[in-house]
Amino acid sequence: MFGVSHQSLCYCLRHLRLFTDEELQDHLAESMEIQQIATEYGYDLSLYQPGNEGVVIGDFGEKARLLFEQERISEGHYVELLNLLK
Repeated sequence: MFGVSHQSLCYCLRHLRLFTDEELQDHLAESMEIQQIATEYGYDLSLYQPGNEGVVIGDFGEKARLLFEQERISEGHYVELLNLLK
């Protein structure tokens, strides 16, 4: 639904210091169970499979293009933002 795997979310929460190292490990241990539940509810499991490196989920590029077209950012800044997607 949100385009982010359970593991990615756990690491983000740890980075934000909302999880301790122990809580992170506890939640990461639940990843297989999360995948099983996702399967049962019919969710796509591609986020959990190898090979998603570089896949952009969202409208970041579209928003950057809109800002450039509205002349709110320079061409150089626009190119810099697009390079973040690589």
